[in-house]
Amino acid sequence: MLRAMKAVAIDFETANERRDSACAIGLAWIDDGAVTRRAYRLIRPPEMRFQPFNIQVHGIWPEHVADEPEFPDIWREFADDVGDRLFIAHNAAFDSAVLAAMLARYRMPSPQFRFACSLQMARRAWPELPGHRLNLVSEFLGVSFQHHHAGEDAFACARIALAALDKVGEAAFEPARARSPRRGSATPAFTPGRKSRIDRLAGGRGHPVITVRGSRGDAWRVRVAMEAGARTSCDCPAGRFGRLCRHVQALADGVVDHVITCENVELADAVQRISRQIRR
Repeated sequence: MLRAMKAVAIDFETANERRDSACAIGLAWIDDGAVTRRAYRLIRPPEMRFQPFNIQVHGIWPEHVADEPEFPDIWREFADDVGDRLFIAHNAAFDSAVLAAMLARYRMPSPQFRFACSLQMARRAWPELPGHRLNLVSEFLGVSFQHHHAGEDAFACARIALAALDKVGEAAFEPARARSPRRGSATPAFTPGRKSRIDRLAGGRGHPVITVRGSRGDAWRVRVAMEAGARTSCDCPAGRFGRLCRHVQALADGVVDHVITCENVELADAVQRISRQIRR
C-alpha cells in the first residue's frame, strides 16, 4: 500500500514575513515509492517587498522575480498534476499556510488539501538524531541537495518521507510523541505565570521572550536580546552555562515549528535579530 502511495512534496520560499508573499515554489512527485518528477518556479509576489532576512536565507532578490508570473499562473500550471494527491512538506504548518494564504490572496478555490509533515515523519523514524531540520536529516540519509532552494528542498523532503516510510511504515504518519522530562530533573517545565531565570534577567515583563518546546517535552524560554552587543539566551541547561543551545540555533536557522508563544515582539523580527547575532 505504501509503495503505491501517490504524493507530492511541496516547498515555498517567501519574500517577507507574510505567508502570502511566496516568491518560489518547488514540487517533487512521488509515485510507487520513487521521485518521478520535479519542478521549480520563481513567483512574482503580490507585493515586491523583500525582507533582508528572507533574502539572506534563500538568495532571491526582487529583480530575480520582477518578470516572473504571479501565483495564479504558476498554480494553474500544476493544479491538474497535483490533483487530490497527498502533500508532504518539511514543517507542513508553514507550507500549508503559505498555500492557503496565496489562494486566499488571489481569491482562488481552496479545496481541503491533505498534508503530511516530513519533519514529524523524521522525528518518528529517527528519534535518536540530535535535530530533524531538513539539512540534518538529509545529511544523515546521504541526500545531496541545495538547502533553501524550493525545488531542491521539495526533493529532499520527498526522499526523507520515502526513507521514513521504509523505516517505520505507516507509523511515520503519526505525530512524534514528545518525550517526558527525566524523573528527578532539577529543571521543571515552564508553567505560565512562573517567573523564570529569563524573566529575572530581563527585569520582568515587557522584554521579548519566545517559549519553545524542547525535544523531551519541556518548555524553555528564550530571551531575545535587543540591546547592542547582547546575546540571545535560553533558560535550558545548556543556556545556563552560557553555551549556544539548539533552541536558539534552531530559531537562528528559521525553524519555528517548536515555538509555543512569542511575547512582546513579532516572531519574524525576533528570528531575524537572532540570526544576525549568531552569524556575527
